[in-house]
Amino acid sequence: MAASRFCHITKNGRLVPAATPAEALAAAAREGFAWLDFVRPIKAELLPLVDALGLHPLAIEDCTDERSQVPKIDDFPGNTFILFNPNSEIENEVVMRNLLRL
Repeated sequence: MAASRFCHITKNGRLVPAATPAEALAAAAREGFAWLDFVRPIKAELLPLVDALGLHPLAIEDCTDERSQVPKIDDFPGNTFILFNPNSEIENEVVMRNLLRL
C-alpha cells in the first residue's frame, strides 16, 4: 500500500523529502515548489490546505469522493490543483483510484 509523501522541490529541481505538508509548504515559501502527494486522504488531513493554498473547499470534497470524481485541473491563484486517476492492473482487472496532487 502506498503512503502519502510530501516534498520540497528546490528552484534547481532537487527533491527534498518533508515530514508533513506544512514542512513542504514552508520550504516552498522560501523558494521552489511543494509536492503534496496524498494517498486516500481523509477530509481532516486536507482541510488545512484550504487556507494554506487558497483552495476552494469544493476541491477538498473532490478529493474525498472517489465514487463520482473525474480527472481535472483547476488553476487557483498561486497553485494548480490536479486530480487524476492512475490505473493499475491487478489480476487482469483495471483498478482506478483518485490521488491529490498540489
